[in-house]
Formats: sequence, C-alpha cells, structure tokens
Amino acid sequence: MIIELNEAKLAVLKAYLDASEDAEALSATEYVADFFEREVPVSIDLVLDKKGIRIEGAANMKYDDDMDGWYVADRIEDADAILKVLEEAGIWA
Repeated sequence: MIIELNEAKLAVLKAYLDASEDAEALSATEYVADFFEREVPVSIDLVLDKKGIRIEGAANMKYDDDMDGWYVADRIEDADAILKVLEEAGIWA
C-alpha cells in the first residue's frame, strides 16, 4: 500500500527515522520502525519514494513475558491506521 506524502513531509519523516533509536535503516530508503510508546505498540516496514511511503508491512506488537520480548502480532492493512500511528508519534508536529 502507498501513503502519499509531499516532499516536505517525506523529508521530516526521513529525518525522524534517521534519528530514532527505534528505527533501523535497511537501505537508503527502507526502514523498520517500532512505535513502543503507543498503548498497543506497532512495527512498520516502509520504503520512502517520490510519491510518499510504500508500506511493506505493519503490525501490532505484543509482549511475551516468557521470552522477555516483543513479537509481531496482528497485521495492519489500513493506510489510515498507519498514517495515524505516524501522526501520533509527533513526526510532523
């Protein structure tokens, strides 16, 4: 799925991802970003391009006490829900 963003929003998003401890650059344009501050944490695999962002995958995360770590749970397939995660993170505030 693609979420259209203008050039200015893309630049701010890239700066956020590059600076975040919870985002990993897989290439110059692909990132995996985790948003742990949410009530239900989310992980998003996204690719930046000229039109906006292409979502390669997104999911809610759950914590496993036995493994003492987070794991990917329910997929998110709604572009508006993903955009809401990014907006609530304060990226464009």
